[in-house]
Amino acid sequence: MYDSSLMALLTAQEVSYGTDPGADYQGILLTEGADIQPVGAKIDRKVMTSHRSALGSVIGAKGWNLTIPCELKGGGLTGSALNKPEFDHLLQASAMGVTAGCVITLSGVSGSWEAGEVVTNTTTSGTVGTLLNVVVSGSNTTLFIHPLDTKPSDTDSLAGATSAATGTVSGAPADSWVYYPLSDHAAYKSATAHFHWDGVRHIATGLRADWEVTAEVSGYAAIKFTGQGVYNDPTNIALPSPALNGVLPPVVQNAGLQIINDGSTVDMSKTAVKSLQLKGGNQIKERNDMNAIDGRRSIEILGARQASGSIDPEVMALADFDIWTAWKDATTQRLYATLGADAGNRVHLLVTNAQADEVKYQDRDGTLAYNLPFTPRALTSAGNDEYFLVFY
Repeated sequence: MYDSSLMALLTAQEVSYGTDPGADYQGILLTEGADIQPVGAKIDRKVMTSHRSALGSVIGAKGWNLTIPCELKGGGLTGSALNKPEFDHLLQASAMGVTAGCVITLSGVSGSWEAGEVVTNTTTSGTVGTLLNVVVSGSNTTLFIHPLDTKPSDTDSLAGATSAATGTVSGAPADSWVYYPLSDHAAYKSATAHFHWDGVRHIATGLRADWEVTAEVSGYAAIKFTGQGVYNDPTNIALPSPALNGVLPPVVQNAGLQIINDGSTVDMSKTAVKSLQLKGGNQIKERNDMNAIDGRRSIEILGARQASGSIDPEVMALADFDIWTAWKDATTQRLYATLGADAGNRVHLLVTNAQADEVKYQDRDGTLAYNLPFTPRALTSAGNDEYFLVFY
């Protein structure tokens, strides 16, 4: 007898597509709803017989469908080194790139920093990098840098190349891992997943996926991957106990969620937001091939991204937040929120260019609120900049 409540998942990034690397596996803590199911083309035989009983069908191209729900959290620190989140392989298998960045706290700020500008270090006469996002909360100003050229040091003086804003670095900048969408197929990664259901191991090679983040107050944020992999026959093997990072998920509170509507910062103290959703929007396609052992050569990510999201602020005066004009004129908003406060376990969600798809009302325990589904749009002509996940 096998116990349906016992599961383990290990992933590894593939060096060669569809080939299990056999090493460097990362254990992933699963949450409720994890699943793996085979998918195969049932082929009925169009035969004529002397009776009306059904004859056996055959199974064509085969693969695995995986649902991998996880807690949204950072990878923690090893000494002073920032670990990637344990689901790093899955994010990269979802057509996401990752590079190092940094997060800088400033004091003595003068002027208004502008996202997208180059940040220079006037103390060393060097370039820090590009300002991905700026968060102002009271007297605190935080700069999210990506791409990063050179991390500054405590007390260095910084300046914005476009805005001419200035400030002094307050404390050692935090390292970050910045995940961003890719469009170059040659840069896409794939993963091998070992999905153990008690004593049965299922191996999906060539795994590619999509992801969806859900953050709702009074809970912890979650990230769910839905993907497909190349079929391999299940085997009986003892259930492993993979090493997990042990980091607790940050609770959805004190997130500093901000809406910037048509260039103006919305006063969020005049509303309340219960939930935020964001979906990567990959289109997963099977690539079938008669020469492949099980009829499926690979899993591909093709077609335009269909990214989506939603947010649900309470209705406020139009002078404070005029979503109707933004929707009518197809203008966009910048949205961001930060989950967690501990080094190594902070997640910054950034949508740079969200366009409202429609405006809906909803009743929330007697309070009138919006339901605002949105589409993240490319911010620049180069694209690949509509959303970012920053772990720091």
